[in-house]
Amino acid sequence: MGSKNEVNDTIKDNTHFVDIASTSDYKWPGIEAVMEAYDTYSCERKQEKDFLFERSNELKNKLQDINNKAEHLGQQMANLLQTKSNLDEERQRYESTLETLKTCIRQLR
Repeated sequence: MGSKNEVNDTIKDNTHFVDIASTSDYKWPGIEAVMEAYDTYSCERKQEKDFLFERSNELKNKLQDINNKAEHLGQQMANLLQTKSNLDEERQRYESTLETLKTCIRQLR
C-alpha cells in the first residue's frame, strides 16, 4: 500500500470539484425562491398525502363491504347446500316409496 501522501494525491486527482460561482450559466435564485419552491413542494406533498389517506380509507370501507357480502353469500351457500341435502333425502324416500308401490302393483297383476 502506498504512503499517506500518495493516497491523498490520488484522492485529489480523482475528485473533481465544481465551483458554482465560476460557472457563467448558473444564477443563484435567492433564498426567497428556494423557500417558495420548498413551500410549493411541501403543499403538494401534503395534498398527495391527504389524497392517499382518503383513498386508503375508501378502499378499506370497500373491502369491509366486500367481506360482509362474502360472509353473507357464504351463509347463503351453506343454507342452500343444507336445503339440497334435505331435498336429496326426500327425493330418495319418494323414489323408494314409488318403487315399493310399483312392486306391489306388479304383484297384483
